[in-house]
Amino acid sequence: MKHQKLYRVFILAVGILLIVMSMLLLIVSPIAGVLGIVFGILIIIIGRKSGKYSPVEQSSPALTHEELVKKYPPQDHSAEADEEETDLEIGERHRIAGTSYRREGIESLGKPNEEFSYTKRELIDLGLTDERIYELTFSPQDVQLIEEPDNPHDPNAIKVVIDGVHVGYIKSGSTAHVKKLMNNRKIQKIAAKIGGGKFKLVESEYDDEKDREIYTLTTDEVNYSVSIWIVT
Repeated sequence: MKHQKLYRVFILAVGILLIVMSMLLLIVSPIAGVLGIVFGILIIIIGRKSGKYSPVEQSSPALTHEELVKKYPPQDHSAEADEEETDLEIGERHRIAGTSYRREGIESLGKPNEEFSYTKRELIDLGLTDERIYELTFSPQDVQLIEEPDNPHDPNAIKVVIDGVHVGYIKSGSTAHVKKLMNNRKIQKIAAKIGGGKFKLVESEYDDEKDREIYTLTTDEVNYSVSIWIVT
């Protein structure tokens, strides 16, 4: 960063010197003087842009691309994940009700997200800005729909069980339709997606006055949400 500052000062000094000399040259050759002033201004602009740096960059050096890949290897996109994405595209979606009452059960299905432990500097270096980095990741596999005729609130209730954990219910307005699919054995597969919980967010905003990018780290949380896609 010290060399970057020296380079910036040198460029700015060259630009200012060229402008001063060109102003003196105006007396002898107006055209050459004007051109010199223009070039001097361009040099100053280039020097200012080449010297941009954020406050975060001052506190810790940025890692090279090779160092980032070595420290944080990319995750494999498995064939199972591709198949699940396809199911989410062709199946009918149902947002599950009652998930707010089953927070602990839903959390038991998650795995710690390594990216959530990254520092602000590391998230910026990896380009993980302006997106939520959740504490837990979910890869639901087995989804079961189980009728619950003894439910005291709704005898038509259908509970949703993911990997052995009861996460909620099919919404009451869709139970008749889903029960018909179940009874007629038209359901071929059910895929699920779980989201929400605690998250980190590094927001970036360019400050025109300070001529640099400003990064702000916040930590918050949202309720867990569960959706299923029924493929018939």
